[in-house]
Amino acid sequence: MSRASRLRAAGLLSAWLLFAAFAMLGVPAVPFHPDESTYLYMSRDFDLLFRQRDAAAVTWQAAQQPAPVIAYRLLDGPLAHYLPGAGRLITGYRQPLPVDWDWSASWAANLAAGALPAAGLLNAARWPAAALTALSLLPLYGIGVRLGGTATGLAAAALYGLSGLVLLHGRRGMAEGPLLFFSLATIWLALYWPRWPIVIGAAAALAVAAKLTALLLLPVVVLVLLWRPGARGAARPGWRSQLQAVGLWGVSFAGFSWLLTPPLWAQPIAGLAAMLAARRQLLANQAGGLALAGPGQVLGTIPERLFAMLYHVYFAPPAFWDISNYAAQTRAAELAYLAVPLQAGWHTTSLATNLVAGGLVLALSMAGVALAALALVRRPSAHDARQVTLIVLAVWSLSAVVGLLSINIDWQRYYLPLIPIVCLWAAYGLVSVAAIFVFGPLAARQARVAPERE
Repeated sequence: MSRASRLRAAGLLSAWLLFAAFAMLGVPAVPFHPDESTYLYMSRDFDLLFRQRDAAAVTWQAAQQPAPVIAYRLLDGPLAHYLPGAGRLITGYRQPLPVDWDWSASWAANLAAGALPAAGLLNAARWPAAALTALSLLPLYGIGVRLGGTATGLAAAALYGLSGLVLLHGRRGMAEGPLLFFSLATIWLALYWPRWPIVIGAAAALAVAAKLTALLLLPVVVLVLLWRPGARGAARPGWRSQLQAVGLWGVSFAGFSWLLTPPLWAQPIAGLAAMLAARRQLLANQAGGLALAGPGQVLGTIPERLFAMLYHVYFAPPAFWDISNYAAQTRAAELAYLAVPLQAGWHTTSLATNLVAGGLVLALSMAGVALAALALVRRPSAHDARQVTLIVLAVWSLSAVVGLLSINIDWQRYYLPLIPIVCLWAAYGLVSVAAIFVFGPLAARQARVAPERE
């Protein structure tokens, strides 16, 4: 490695370390969300499985378990229960939260019942998710490099690191941080190591074990494995080899998903049916309750859902709560959090600033999509890494948008999987536009000046 390469690598590592330090040091300032109490309460599963080694006690049909515990096992990704428990173990907190948060009760009643975690316990639950959020910048950068070189990787990482939505939702002791990291790791592995389908299957299973939204990644992975473009100048794999890769990935994904999901251990088919039924019932209950709470809470039409998606991804400030039951109690923490401008990034609380910043990111991402389509039409190549990455990003975008349009609840954290996709498109658009309108004329001017000097 040359000296220039070493210096560049050191600079990139230093930049990431600064971001990671900022993200981790800011964990205690993140305002509390009552769902964090639920995940801390359910971190008992980590103790049962890894400390007491009682596998039968963590299944969805386990005896001597409260009904809410069984319900949460069917609804939540298991990583959302295990990671807060791991955080507790690492930081010395031996016991989970003794009671779950009661959304029908007041803040004072929950506090008296012991449902509000102490600051140290809350931070312990947050460390694993925050660490994964900081690490997620690395595969995102790698995907950006594959998409358009170092400049695109840096631009995508900068937009992602300065997203207030990532910093808020990703650092809570919930599912969003693990979802971001394992989703990006899955795409990175598929692009760089398509001949490792078993590893890709394990990564995809971990993403789904964080949150079911990661199922939207599966069409992207199947595309890469069926395509599996060879190196430049090498023959593409035959269809038998491609089908074998998809088969190995499918077995790996199914096997690791079963291993990570206790409801599937004893009775996989019945457990899966119970999980799907519980999820449908939850969504129906949420939609019904929000509809009664007031208009605008439930998105009934596709245009309304598309508008909500665009608003939250590009223009909305960080949403500290989903429903306003306890907005008065969390207000002071929210103001203190926003007193550090980098916490909000380009998702500020100023409408005018958000319109400008979000509008610019939207324009760049749309330019990226348009220029990518033009590049694919003009220079199609099955062996070009950038062309492959453009197509993968396009399929990933389509899968995410179509999947998230099925959600009829206007909660910001549901749209978080779109943030890395938007950052990649905007970075590609920025670098491509700069190449056309800045570096192109500069290169032409230098070419004209060179003969004159000779």
